[in-house]
Amino acid sequence: MHVVEMTVKPNKAEILRNLGYKDIKKVPGDVHAEVEKALEESSSLISPKVCYENFNFTVDKVRKKSFFREETIFPAII
Repeated sequence: MHVVEMTVKPNKAEILRNLGYKDIKKVPGDVHAEVEKALEESSSLISPKVCYENFNFTVDKVRKKSFFREETIFPAII
């Protein structure tokens, strides 16, 4: 399995939307300040990484299906 470090640039408008503010122009200044402060603090605490694995497969575009080769084994999720 491969692990790669990556950079993440949080989307402030999306953060505010998830906090319940639909119109970014109507967000109070103190909320903007708190979000900015949280973004600055979090950048030194977070070290995002991605884990991935390569799989051999073929794509049947006509039938719109993917076929994995026999050596590809996925663990059962129960």
